[in-house]
Amino acid sequence: MGAGVSRADVLKRAGAGAIGVAAVGALARSESASAGVGTSGTQINICDRGAKGDGVTDNTAIIQGALDEIRAAGGGELYIPGTGGGGRVFMTQGLWVPSNTRIVSDGAQLRASGPGPSRAHSGDGDPIPADGLLTIAPQINSGESGVRTNVFVENIELVGNSRIKYGIWADGVRLLRIRGVHIAGTTYEGISLARRMTGVYSTPYPIELVRIVDTAIEYCGENGIAVITGHDVVIDRCWISNISAGPAGGPGAGIDVEPNQTTDLINGITISSTQIVNTWGAGIILSAPPGGNGNSQEFRDITISGCRVHANGTGGNVNERGGVKFAAAGEAAVTPGYGVVVSGNHIFDNGGDPMWGDHYGTLVVTGNDFKSGDYKVNTHGNQLIQAGNFGVMNTSGT
Repeated sequence: MGAGVSRADVLKRAGAGAIGVAAVGALARSESASAGVGTSGTQINICDRGAKGDGVTDNTAIIQGALDEIRAAGGGELYIPGTGGGGRVFMTQGLWVPSNTRIVSDGAQLRASGPGPSRAHSGDGDPIPADGLLTIAPQINSGESGVRTNVFVENIELVGNSRIKYGIWADGVRLLRIRGVHIAGTTYEGISLARRMTGVYSTPYPIELVRIVDTAIEYCGENGIAVITGHDVVIDRCWISNISAGPAGGPGAGIDVEPNQTTDLINGITISSTQIVNTWGAGIILSAPPGGNGNSQEFRDITISGCRVHANGTGGNVNERGGVKFAAAGEAAVTPGYGVVVSGNHIFDNGGDPMWGDHYGTLVVTGNDFKSGDYKVNTHGNQLIQAGNFGVMNTSGT
């Protein structure tokens, strides 16, 4: 069975400057093309435009200007050099990333100085700033509509601060590739796949075809990765560690799959060969919204395989502890999902149960190593298929 990956392995593949080994820029370009992002369009090296990687100079105007130029050209590549003697730490505010954009590097760091300007708004008209260091969403204040398409981010380090919420926030995006990225120090999620522009555009799945691979996320608040809505999302060979509850007292999970409203659909989520360690809450949470708001959610085709989930659930809220949790205790029942598979994982030494399940529809649990710990499943109204697990099955029919 899979044993996950180590932080060193992930950072080595990520090539994030001082925290890993530098990758070759040409390789990043080649792999970005193979990932489905077109190669035509404008190509911009931000240092050619005067950006300075000295860790002091504010490069917001230069970098955002380059991204706006790519947007006007219909697509292109933004290259952020991590080698060459000019410094590798580029200070910037949050940035708006357009469609058909490749952001590639050979180990540079973007370090946040704060959120960028508002270029979008919620359905209620509230302004939305670029509070993700990379904000990938329709810039509707400029007349954009529909989803962003074909965005690729590789081999770069994103470092937040108390004023930046996310390393990457995506809303209204189709075909998003995140590979070899290291994210640290954000107030909320390292990566957030969340609809915040409710009522602004209409599509069944505002976030789909997402690949997060060989990426390390650590020392973030709220969650490592939050999937509030998504279709065909793959999280593979990642490392997530040292996640706190954040200033708002969030779940503090490594990965939190948690729709907020009835329009937030979850379908086809794969979490594989990923290591999650030392989180405030559970390592992985699949949860419906709190009761009382009339929501009815379905989880369809969820797979957790080959992961190593250990030493999580260090926080004080007993309902948020554990290794893998479905429908956290105290929350409303969810409409039974279809095909939740937990297979070939190492789940052990967590602050709560290795696994706790309720209201999951059909759950398949096979070939997992729970290190002799109890894993608890409420079988009321659910179908359970389990075999070949090392640990004690503790079931309840009520």
